[in-house]
Amino acid sequence: MGDAGTLKADEKRSPLVVELEGTLLRSNLMLERALAFVRARPLNLLKALIWGVQGNGTLRDGLARGTKLDVSVLPYDRAVIDLMSEARAAGRPLVLAAGRDAAAEEIAGHLNLFDEVVTPPEGGTCTRDALVARYGERGFDYVGNGGADLPVWAAARQAFVVNAGNGVTRHATAQGNVGGIIRSKEGNFGAWVQALRLHQWVKNALIFVPLLSAHQLMNVALLGRGLLAFLLFGLCASSVYLLNDLLDLEDDRHHKSKCNRPFASGQLSIKQGLIAFPLLLLVAFGAAGLFLPWQFVASLGTYYFLTLSYSLVLKRQMAVDVIALALLYTIRVIAGAAVFQLPLTFWLLAFSTFMF
Repeated sequence: MGDAGTLKADEKRSPLVVELEGTLLRSNLMLERALAFVRARPLNLLKALIWGVQGNGTLRDGLARGTKLDVSVLPYDRAVIDLMSEARAAGRPLVLAAGRDAAAEEIAGHLNLFDEVVTPPEGGTCTRDALVARYGERGFDYVGNGGADLPVWAAARQAFVVNAGNGVTRHATAQGNVGGIIRSKEGNFGAWVQALRLHQWVKNALIFVPLLSAHQLMNVALLGRGLLAFLLFGLCASSVYLLNDLLDLEDDRHHKSKCNRPFASGQLSIKQGLIAFPLLLLVAFGAAGLFLPWQFVASLGTYYFLTLSYSLVLKRQMAVDVIALALLYTIRVIAGAAVFQLPLTFWLLAFSTFMF
């Protein structure tokens, strides 16, 4: 965090206004509720889509009725809370600028730091004009994180920039009133490596078992095809891992170690995950359909359907979960036989299933 300087008399009187979503909270409440709704009621996905077509207000209200967020485990930015605590210790008023979600009041109560929660009128936003009308030009400090906050920072006495991109930070700094720059997020590369579970790709080496059993490991043409299948299987698996982490956000946040996963901790945004998982799936099936036998595409589709079923339902069914996991390993062997166009013996399948 940049040096905010010593508090002056006017600073002690002016409120510190903190944006909720994306700044104090490393997440988006609407997306949090949408994922919680799908997780609890997957068969009602069509209903949520209809709400979305009817407008954000209808979608927001419908999701709010159908979900309950545990605000105690949401991914708050510790550096922003420290800034707020310093302001509170100095006797400054603290204001939470939030959207129209009931969770905002719950969050304020949970943190027990805010004097006031400011929400926009129906159909409006907490814009520069709304804050200026309430506190006056240069009558407040503002903590935000994105390009949409530039006009608000320009009207503020001091601007605090949180985890913004270089371009936004540069524009904010050019306005001449930046009181602090907070960079509490690490680089995304490591977070993506963790989220994609690249270390789990080693399981896909089972694709080569039929090639090994047929004594064809030195066949360069088949090896090349196998490496492509290995890559596409990995992309498909990573797509499932991302979706699983998005649907398991609250469970992960209650777990001692899983709470540090990139989406649960807010290191990666929900929006990034919602873009990445279908993109990986599209690449995996698109390339498989273009370059590999249809039997492999069918095996990949079976793997995806079973993995999705496992994530949503089967992993909570005793004994069934073990069988499902064994089948997921065996499908890799079947996919290998499909990509190499090699026969599978009953004994290999039986041995694989029982071993796994």
